[in-house]
Amino acid sequence: MKCLLFNLVKHCPTIQHRMKIVGMVISGPKATFLELSNLRGYVCVVRRTHVLYFPVHSKEFTKRMIPLLRQLYINRPEMEARLDEVLTIEPVYAEYSLPPCF
Repeated sequence: MKCLLFNLVKHCPTIQHRMKIVGMVISGPKATFLELSNLRGYVCVVRRTHVLYFPVHSKEFTKRMIPLLRQLYINRPEMEARLDEVLTIEPVYAEYSLPPCF
């Protein structure tokens, strides 16, 4: 996620403060959503959701899938908006303020 943010900021430094990278860590029956952003320009912020569990039995399918689908439904429009923004902006290869090691 860090390399993706670094490359996107290098490609489009004008949207550095609005850029958010959303990822998902899957570990066995658990999933955690992560959001990496660089709002102030130097320090990167990682936000995590609480741990969500995948359904193991059919009895708990709706109980466990609804929170996962809700989180996906929240993240999808944000990711699509950032993708459209990156694709429509002309790349500017200038100096940027995000250091490679943060």
